[in-house]
Amino acid sequence: MLDTLDASRWDEVAKFRELVVALAAIDWSLCDGNSGSLESDGDQKLTCNVRSDSDGRGQHGRHAAPPLDGARGKTRSMYHVFRRRATCDHAFVDVALTAADERSMSEALIQQLSRNDEGSLVLPTLRYTRPARPRRASVVVKPLSSDQLYQNALFLRQCRATWREAQREVRIRLGHILSRAVDADKDRKISAAAGLRALGARQLAIWAEADAEAMRQAAKDRERAREDRARLTHAGFIKRQYRCPLT
Repeated sequence: MLDTLDASRWDEVAKFRELVVALAAIDWSLCDGNSGSLESDGDQKLTCNVRSDSDGRGQHGRHAAPPLDGARGKTRSMYHVFRRRATCDHAFVDVALTAADERSMSEALIQQLSRNDEGSLVLPTLRYTRPARPRRASVVVKPLSSDQLYQNALFLRQCRATWREAQREVRIRLGHILSRAVDADKDRKISAAAGLRALGARQLAIWAEADAEAMRQAAKDRERAREDRARLTHAGFIKRQYRCPLT
């Protein structure tokens, strides 16, 4: 489904954040088939996995939140998928640099940057730079500069921060879903699994369909515009023909 999404899902900041939240929700749903306790970084703990014992009493099992680079056995972590696509399709904007970042960059690059109200240097655009591929084995390509290498490391750091923020957002949204499930006296484990599907795979499917429809509509609009131009061109040709005297 990621391949069917419009490029704006990776370009626009708001759409990008929502996309990462959906991927984080999918990542959580892949965690051994259960939803875990949705806890990370020492934040509030939310128990989502509920098992009923033989007496009918609920037993709450706590599980750690999916790790950042979480192993899924044979299943690849969605963080790796997100990071790979982001290095190709996304650019972070207005990235504030720390003093350590500033010391690690060349003076030539620093001279090109401006500072924000807090006095921190700001990178207006941060993209991941891949080394050039030689066309022939005998051709030596120019290696990445120290600034490019550092900006690549900074880009991956931004990816990690974005993913952790998305994990926290999933926890918050799933918490709201489970609160409504408790009010409706529904099974929390089933509600958690359904909630993760709604936040993740189902949301991706909705976006994919919406983007496909937008592409179809754009194609129709282009075809209609082409036909309108053709009609105008033909009408102009006929008008010129009538104006020309017969010879």
